[in-house]
Parts: sequence; C-alpha cells; structure tokens
Amino acid sequence: MKKSYKAIKMFVVLLALMTMKMSAQLNGLYTINSASPASTSNYTSFTALAADLNSLGVSGPVTVNVVANSGPYVEQVTFNQFTGISATNSVLINGNGNTLSFSSSNSAAPWTILMNGGDYMSITNMTVSASGSYGYALMLVGGADYNIFNGCRFAVPANGTSTNQIPVCISGSSSSYSSFANSGNYNTFNNC
Repeated sequence: MKKSYKAIKMFVVLLALMTMKMSAQLNGLYTINSASPASTSNYTSFTALAADLNSLGVSGPVTVNVVANSGPYVEQVTFNQFTGISATNSVLINGNGNTLSFSSSNSAAPWTILMNGGDYMSITNMTVSASGSYGYALMLVGGADYNIFNGCRFAVPANGTSTNQIPVCISGSSSSYSSFANSGNYNTFNNC
C-alpha cells in the first residue's frame, strides 16, 4: 500500500510539472507582430507583452521591435513596476512607425498606455492615440520614473471639446488628470 501511495504522489507531482507554464523573466530580443503566431520571441499584442513583463519581470535588458506595418494595434495597455527593472535592465520598445490606439468612455480607465509605476522604459518611433469621451494617450502615475519617449506622437482628437482628452498626463491617480501624489520623475520626451 505504501509503494502505490508513493507512486501516485510522484505521478501527481510529475503531472503538475508538465501542465505548469514554465516561464522565465524576459531578457533579450522580442517582437510584436499581430500577423505572426505567438511564440517565445513574438507577441501578437502590446497587452500580451505587458502581461508577461508585469507578471514575470526582466533579468536583463529587453528590446522589443514592433514589426513595421504590423499595426495598427487597438488596445489599452498597462505597464506596472516589474521585477528586475533598473537602469541596466531596461526595456526598449521600438514602434517602427506603428500606431497604438484606444477609445475609452470610462472615466476610471481613460488611457491608451498607462505607466503605473513603470520605470526605465523607452518607447520610440510610435504614434499613441486616444479617442472617446475620456482619452489620455499616455498616462504616468504611481512613481513612473526614468522613462524615455523618443520620436513619438501622442494624439487626441484635434477638435475635441472635452477636458478629458489629453495627449500626455502625469498625475497622482489613473482616474484623474489633476490628482496630487508621486506621479513620475525624471521622464524625458525627445522629438515628440
């Protein structure tokens, strides 16, 4: 009886290991390409990339190339502060001229990209647009520090009449453009 119990216990452990998603922290080169299947090196959306960064973190520098002409991407993305991120182990997203857009009618979630404490990220050569009655193309909150935006375009409707359509917002709250708190420090915008 003891031998069969031990064998069953071993089988259960092996089965659990075989079905568990084995994932490591991100490190190295990745792509975002909605036209190619998801793989260990390709994400089909910004949301999928953010989910792995937020849950797994990084163990080295990460470069993500959005494949040219693979967009537009229509989604709402949140980058939190993730494990392992530092000045050395930073994340670079090269947009390659693609567009990321989202239309929000939710005052509690008005952003296209939310940097919720996300640090040491660089986003280059990309258009980020927001539409809807609440539209913040880029929102930095929660101490989102040391981020670099280079050659990006942040857009909301040019003829919008709402005070809730803001291209770039740095605030103490993700649901308000005018809250006071540690929102973000040492962020750089070049040629945007």
